[in-house]
Amino acid sequence: MEPLKLERPTLDERKMRAVRHALAGEIVSFLAGFVPIPYVGGLVAGQIGDLHSAEVADILTPVELRQYMEADKRIPSNTLAMLYSFIK
Repeated sequence: MEPLKLERPTLDERKMRAVRHALAGEIVSFLAGFVPIPYVGGLVAGQIGDLHSAEVADILTPVELRQYMEADKRIPSNTLAMLYSFIK
């Protein structure tokens, strides 16, 4: 596995929208885990995460989406994987 580059990505409005959706999906999924009713938090988190993932797929170009999916396999955070894919 190659080491991560630490360059600053250039983000236009379209890429920034994709980063916002990735971050929102992570935050809402995390907060949904605190729902006190068993299994409901997991179901809500999964549905909201899927909605944000679909929105990210609509925003990114096919090449950017492929780079993001490759980075997402190695980096556990969707937001960090998104930013890393924009550096490449």
